[in-house]
Amino acid sequence: MGQVFRKLFDTFFGSSEMRVVMLGLDAAGKTTILYKLHIGEVLSTVPTIGFNVEKVQYKNVVFTVWDVGGQEKLRPLWRHYFNNTDGLIYVVDSLDRERIGQAKQEFQAIINDPFMLNSVILVFANKQDLRGAMTAMEVCEGLGLFQLRNRKWHIQGTCALKGDGLYEGLDWLASTLKEIKAAGYSSTGTLSFCTLALVIDERTCRVWPVSLKNAVEYRKICSINSVSLFLSPSLSPAIAMGQAFRKLFDTFFGNPEIRVVMPGLDNAGKTTILYKLQLGKVLSTIPTVGFNVEKVQYKNVDFTVWDVGGQGRHKLRPLWKHYFNNTDGLIYVVDSLDRERIDQAKQEFQEIINEPSMLDNVILVFANKQDLRGAMTPKEVCEGLGLFDLRNRKWHIQGTCALKGDGLFEGLDWLASTLKERKASR
Repeated sequence: MGQVFRKLFDTFFGSSEMRVVMLGLDAAGKTTILYKLHIGEVLSTVPTIGFNVEKVQYKNVVFTVWDVGGQEKLRPLWRHYFNNTDGLIYVVDSLDRERIGQAKQEFQAIINDPFMLNSVILVFANKQDLRGAMTAMEVCEGLGLFQLRNRKWHIQGTCALKGDGLYEGLDWLASTLKEIKAAGYSSTGTLSFCTLALVIDERTCRVWPVSLKNAVEYRKICSINSVSLFLSPSLSPAIAMGQAFRKLFDTFFGNPEIRVVMPGLDNAGKTTILYKLQLGKVLSTIPTVGFNVEKVQYKNVDFTVWDVGGQGRHKLRPLWKHYFNNTDGLIYVVDSLDRERIDQAKQEFQEIINEPSMLDNVILVFANKQDLRGAMTPKEVCEGLGLFDLRNRKWHIQGTCALKGDGLFEGLDWLASTLKERKASR
């Protein structure tokens, strides 16, 4: 899914820039680095769930930088962002001596992934301003950089809060990638790939790219050893891999969850709702760039909820449609206090529900911020969105207060029961 989204993002905004994935353990400072590079400021951040993506311009080079969450539960998803990547920025918390072994293990797994074998490597040894931090040389040794062969790499001591070392690192990355491309060699390689998915048993599955030349041999080997192999030729490695992985996961682990997309205008409260449902807490949030995704369990139903950024009609909203495929339900969040933009909310809502891939989806509207004085009532939101004019659609509106949690689970209750009834009748 990460690779599919990235490809669509690049297609929509153009793809002349250098694509970089920025990884590292949690609390290494990746998001702080991203926004220091992007807007020159230090933002108050929360742990990244999913990813942040921004374009960073430096010396006439445009970097599209993907900052991917580093929590342990998210690391298995990193590899879905690797395809068509020009460079890796690996961020290390130089103060975290206890986890340098773990940082090495993850780093080595990344650079030895088939999709990353030709990517250039920039390591940011972050938090150099703090007493007791490992030196850049110590980080080199800790990650095993000196043992690398036939790889372009560089390490840069940095302080994300001050910005020290960040642009020096980008300078090296830009010049190295320019040299590679000027020599007529793509850092992402030129082989024709298909996606190979190997299933050993119901708990062990591996998906990776192989050259078409070797695909037949892999199939022969697998048939001899009684394991299942699936080949998904020539969509693109990114799309094929995502589809193959999801199909295999559904086949071997079942598919009990309900997939829900949650759009709405900016500042409607989507991310607050997501984490109130998932953690039961109100987190300090910043505007979502890209998406957040979490699983929410309620009454033995697993909801996979995609909270998609709502900024700008010409910025992120045109990307919403790329999340619609294979979605069971829509949760549309409205800021009930925002009377001035209810027509804009209606326009976006009507476009969503009339999208071909959404015509069969059930619709739940959260009329949020009901606790605030002057908020529109659910009936007013209904009228504002044109819900009463819908024909042959299952819909429900629920007044909510995201901060208190009021109405959220009542909405999920309706969504779960409606979708269960639908699936039972098919």
